[in-house]
Amino acid sequence: SNAGALGRRMFFGPLCVEYYTCDQEPELTAWRGLRFVIWTRVIRTDVPKKWFQISKESGREVCAYLSINDTDTYYKKWSDTFKTYYYRFAKQTSYHIEEIACDEFCTQYRKHAKTGMIISQTLQQMKKLSRAEQKIIHFYVLKNSEHGDIVAGVAGVDCLSVDQSFYITAFTRKDIAPKEAGLWLCNHWMKESSRRGILYANFGNIWTPGQPTSWKGFSDFKKKFNPKEIVLIENYRS
Repeated sequence: SNAGALGRRMFFGPLCVEYYTCDQEPELTAWRGLRFVIWTRVIRTDVPKKWFQISKESGREVCAYLSINDTDTYYKKWSDTFKTYYYRFAKQTSYHIEEIACDEFCTQYRKHAKTGMIISQTLQQMKKLSRAEQKIIHFYVLKNSEHGDIVAGVAGVDCLSVDQSFYITAFTRKDIAPKEAGLWLCNHWMKESSRRGILYANFGNIWTPGQPTSWKGFSDFKKKFNPKEIVLIENYRS
């Protein structure tokens, strides 16, 4: 597709699904077989020829973006709970954060996270990205400093053309992880992304009516960062 268009390709049996996020219409390469393309626009509102939109509501996404240009002060806009969690990390010595290899992260993820077709596809995509010449995907884990046990992890991928690092997935061992684990890891991911020159952290979708209720919990977590919420509209074609 066009340079600057963020895209990914996933396979569900014989079906290929491609995703693009940009305002310029993606230039699709020829494809033999079944293919479904989802193009998410940022500002543009029209529906070009050959594309269709099911309805304004069904193709509507609300995404959470956070400016990470100034990581020395950005936490001041967070919820009181998250600010408390933020301060606690520097005061404790029981846990620390490390960056690990893709294979180790995937092994831990399979042990401690939900499974399913989407998860399997996500793990495959992460492995492909980890083999890229330029290091664009990063895996961070929270470890127990005494025993070395991994208690939680998060993965993010950089897209330099749009100055964003995208949250991919995470896992938490709720039986042994501290309640601050998610915040500590996301803060580390954002600070490291900022250090690499990234300007925004993209947390993905915010739950809206009609979407799975299982998304609500993570959406509430995202909102505690006080992110900017941007409405995106999807077009489709096969």
